Parts: sequence; structure tokens; C-alpha cells
Amino acid sequence: MWKSSGYIHKVGLITLVLSLGHLLEDMILVLIGRYTTIEIWMILVGTVAFSLMVGMVSRLPRVKRFLGG
Repeated sequence: MWKSSGYIHKVGLITLVLSLGHLLEDMILVLIGRYTTIEIWMILVGTVAFSLMVGMVSRLPRVKRFLGG
């Protein structure tokens, strides 16, 4: 699974793209006044953790075959 740094690079790139998109969405919702009791640091940690999991899952051979890549 961790055969080369190429795997880590690809997972990192997927994580970064997903994190930025999701974080932007969350920040817009907070800025337009959506009431929330969740603190900003929790949003940041949750966003990065979720994106990292999606990035790792997207690199699994079975998922890559399913997505055609």
C-alpha cells in the first residue's frame, strides 16, 4: 500500500483539493450567519480528516478500477 512516495503525493493532492473545497463551503456558511456551536478548529480538523480518508480510499485498487482510472 505504501510502496512509494507517489502514493503519498497523490493522496496528499486529493486531500488538499477536497479540504479546500469543503473548508470554503463551511466558511461561507459561517460567514453568511448560519448558527453553529461548533468551533472553527473542529471544522478544520474534521475537514482535513474527512478529506484524508476520501483521498486514501480513492487510491485503493478496487476503487480505482470502479472509477476507471
